[in-house]
Amino acid sequence: MSLTTSPVFGTRVKSCTECRQQKLRCDASKDYSQPCSRCSRMRLNCVVLKSFKRTKKPTRAQLQAELDRLKQQLITSDDFEPNCTAPDPLMLPVSTGGHGNVPGDTSNNSQPGGKPFEARISRVAANDPVFLPQNTFTPDPDCQFTSSGLTMTCCQALDDFELGSNQIDDCFSLFSLHYSPKLYIFDSLMDPNACYAQCPLLFWTIVVTGARKYSKDPTILTLLGPKVIELAARSMFSHTERLPTIQAYLLLCIWPMPVDTMHKDISPVLSGAMLSLAISNGLHVQGMGQDFSRTTLEHNENECIYRANLWVLCTVSSQCTAISHGLPPPIIFDTFDLKLSQEQQLAIVPFKVRFRKKMSQTLASCVLELGRCVQLIDESGGASSVKSMIEISTWQFTQMESECPDQFSRLHLLCARLQIQGFHFFLGPLHRDDSSLVKLYLLACSVIEMAVGLDETENFSSSATAHSQKMLVLAPCTVLRIAKSHLAPVLDIERGRRAYFDNILLFRKISIQDSDLASRTTVILTQLWTSRNAFKNSDGTTDSLLLLCRSRLSMSVVFDCFWRWRREFAGQQTPYKDTQNETRAAPNQLVPSLGHPNGGTESSNHLLSSLSPNGSFPDYDWLATLDVPLDFDGCFQPEGQIPVLDTVSYEVLT
Repeated sequence: MSLTTSPVFGTRVKSCTECRQQKLRCDASKDYSQPCSRCSRMRLNCVVLKSFKRTKKPTRAQLQAELDRLKQQLITSDDFEPNCTAPDPLMLPVSTGGHGNVPGDTSNNSQPGGKPFEARISRVAANDPVFLPQNTFTPDPDCQFTSSGLTMTCCQALDDFELGSNQIDDCFSLFSLHYSPKLYIFDSLMDPNACYAQCPLLFWTIVVTGARKYSKDPTILTLLGPKVIELAARSMFSHTERLPTIQAYLLLCIWPMPVDTMHKDISPVLSGAMLSLAISNGLHVQGMGQDFSRTTLEHNENECIYRANLWVLCTVSSQCTAISHGLPPPIIFDTFDLKLSQEQQLAIVPFKVRFRKKMSQTLASCVLELGRCVQLIDESGGASSVKSMIEISTWQFTQMESECPDQFSRLHLLCARLQIQGFHFFLGPLHRDDSSLVKLYLLACSVIEMAVGLDETENFSSSATAHSQKMLVLAPCTVLRIAKSHLAPVLDIERGRRAYFDNILLFRKISIQDSDLASRTTVILTQLWTSRNAFKNSDGTTDSLLLLCRSRLSMSVVFDCFWRWRREFAGQQTPYKDTQNETRAAPNQLVPSLGHPNGGTESSNHLLSSLSPNGSFPDYDWLATLDVPLDFDGCFQPEGQIPVLDTVSYEVLT
């Protein structure tokens, strides 16, 4: 350990400069003969300086000035060849790590594990150039960057969790490959040091998002996830760097942290906070948002484009989050919807994002209107109003098919139609349209088949959004309910069975933890498929098309299945009554035996006998939980494709 030139007097042990800079507790020995544990572990030079003063983080204005200086230096440098294209100044790396280094300082360049940022991105682009978005700057191998243009990623710490430079680089690389290309609000080349200096919340959110599929260290997601959520809650009332905070909230809504129950999912809360922050900062108004600022803002075309894309993504994400949770979606008026200037204002937004906005706005309006119609379904003409609204809404989405820019947009369009036509389940037995239910069955199969196809060609499961996962729960629940109804003789049961279990296999690939929602969905879907009693009513009749849960809009189909699963496999009494027993016409007395793809069937009574719901069931509003016993090891293995489930304790999704 390096000592200071002047002795350190006093009984109190001073912290080393590295720990003082990070505001961490230092366990240096009193005689300073040995380095502290943190410096030893991170291979840092443990030095105690009596005259050391902690360096504050640079302001945004200082960072921008340094970026401009670096850009000018790169252009005028003799080492930079004329045939090399200078990168965008927003993409230039700036060293503003946790050690307080100013840009251009190379004092930490000898840090073990640190890699030049441009070299790392160049390696990533060479390995998988397909995922790189447009306008990506790839350094020419013949070009030599100046020393000030190269930065080494610094180690960072969040509370008591420390992350090395190599791990940070890997997580940022994974984020750049699999996640940021789906959005248009992130630079192609992001320097982790500059990102941390600008907004620690955004930095840690990018790290934890990239760590979702980080096989080298799966513990990063488990340990860092709760800390990022706490940091997001603390940042909600911060008055600095609002736009990066909105970016972080957007990522946490699209790819939320894995949870074991839906009750713990804070996506609806974050989406509401994100939308409120966006409006309070004037993102819903085209331009720089001068009317929402206390200082004079200079017009910047790149800033206007960035704000427009961020706003569109915020509205789409908020609406998708609400709809996928069975909540009323928000509809906000903005200047991008004005007909007089719509073409000019949306010209700066990519066509894919514009299409998603149009589809999301249409879906939100249709779902809200159908929700109003369902509330009046018991009145005279109420069922006819629901049918008419379903037909009108379906026609609107059919007109959009020719505008789909890619297969992912086509999948979202099919999911939107699935949600609209799912309102047929709200109709009573006397008003159901069998032909519409058959079409709904085929549509649900098509949604699953397209998702499975995209996974084979585009690796859909590696970065599936939360909204897509919810839709892939709605689709098999729709197939299940219609396949177990009186329509089974006229359906292609084999196609539905194949799609149903392909969906289960897809969720196995989507799952990122053993006990997350995707993993537990496979348990519920497998048990419901073989169940003969899940849709049995209190009077002994069976009607799989009857909805008891009717307040979650199109997602009522899913939540109703969850409650029926609780009743059979947990012994929990349902809080709903068979309100339509008196008006039910010709109920299904026999449930078709669906079985598994291998032709085998098994009564759910055998599964029920192995359950022991002895644990308590916390009251999460109406979303109660249950425990599946530890000795449950899965149900079936159709065609040898579905592996045996891990022997863990499962709770209900909600």
